[in-house]
Amino acid sequence: AVAAFFQENIDRIAANLPRTRPAKARREKATHILATLQGAMTVATSLKSQKVFDNAVRDLLAGAEV
Repeated sequence: AVAAFFQENIDRIAANLPRTRPAKARREKATHILATLQGAMTVATSLKSQKVFDNAVRDLLAGAEV
C-alpha cells in the first residue's frame, strides 16, 4: 500500500513535468522531487522547523524548468 501511494505520487508529478523531456527523465525527476519533499518533511517534523521544508521547496523551485 505504501509503495503504491508513492508510485501514484511519482506518476502525478511526472505527468506535470514538461513533455520536452523523455518519459524516463520525467520519472527520474519526479522521483527526485518526491524523495526531496518526503525527506524534508521528515527532518522538518523531527526538528520542529518549518524552515527545513521551506528551504527544500525553494531549492526545488530554483531548479524547476518553466
